[in-house]
Amino acid sequence: MSEEIIKIYTDGACSGNPGPGGFGWVLLFRDHKIEHSEGETLTTNNKMELSAVISALQYYDENRKKDKLFPIHIYTDSNLIVQAINQNWLKAWSANGWKKADKKPVKNQELWEDLLFYLRKYQIKFIWLKGHTGDEFNERCDTLARDAAGGDKGIYHKLFKLIKGNDKEISEEYLKETVPQVPELIKNPENDVLNFLFEYHPRKKEIRIEQISVGDKEKRKQIKHEIVINKSNFEEFKEKFEKLIKNFDK
Repeated sequence: MSEEIIKIYTDGACSGNPGPGGFGWVLLFRDHKIEHSEGETLTTNNKMELSAVISALQYYDENRKKDKLFPIHIYTDSNLIVQAINQNWLKAWSANGWKKADKKPVKNQELWEDLLFYLRKYQIKFIWLKGHTGDEFNERCDTLARDAAGGDKGIYHKLFKLIKGNDKEISEEYLKETVPQVPELIKNPENDVLNFLFEYHPRKKEIRIEQISVGDKEKRKQIKHEIVINKSNFEEFKEKFEKLIKNFDK
């Protein structure tokens, strides 16, 4: 039986360096995929690259089953991060009071210290990927990071289940138990691609509903339209939805 591995893809982006930036990561395990992205108004590219790795490891650290430990493979196009780990620069910086070989202070020391914490706690392997070469998850991380850097709202630990369809892997988002589930309204019979996605945000106490229009079946190009249901508009939404649903059986 092959060893099970947590696979994490990360990327960071920055416009201006320093300037507005963002980072994104994709975590893969078994048939699960989790996406996350965040943006900052003033940052650097290296800070975003490091933040992507640390954010993903923090998520794993906080959500893993306590009796389970899996090896972690991190895929990044950051030469600095891969070389700092694989060539033991990070250990040397720590041992030398966070000074580089030229005696200059290491930039982003706090982030490197956070990364060192996880390196000591888990079995982590860093793998360098050349960016923009067609790797599905590297490209996805690049999109997440650039969208966040451009001012788009972040994606908070968005959970998917990977399923097989038409000899391709597509992503089907889990429907939360807190959201009324109406399966016949969710599937699009014509192309078997999700037409409505429901996501519950427990911290914000919001339900986000996305309607997906598939513009190109081959490339699965998606156009998203989003509405947000929260405490202030829930009663209105519920009343109108219940009136509408009664017409389905007529």
